[in-house]
Amino acid sequence: MSETSATSGEPASDMGLVVVGAAGRMGQTLIRAIHAIPGARVIGAVERADSPHLGRDAGELAGVGRIDVPIGSDPLLVFAKADGVLDFTTPA
Repeated sequence: MSETSATSGEPASDMGLVVVGAAGRMGQTLIRAIHAIPGARVIGAVERADSPHLGRDAGELAGVGRIDVPIGSDPLLVFAKADGVLDFTTPA
């Protein structure tokens, strides 16, 4: 039996999450955790503009295989599509 939305009766969709600080140790841990949770998926991964990881697939970097989510540096681009944002960065 598949899940449906309580309000619309339509099939429920996964919660789309963005990880900020995606290339760091904790960011990669968050990507692995989200990947393992039914009903959740990574839709965006953000790093600093000078990160050597820009353009890499977030899933491959985190060790879960390709998830077709490139690491980018423009948070607003992915925040607009997200259901939630997980920010695991050090304040500047």
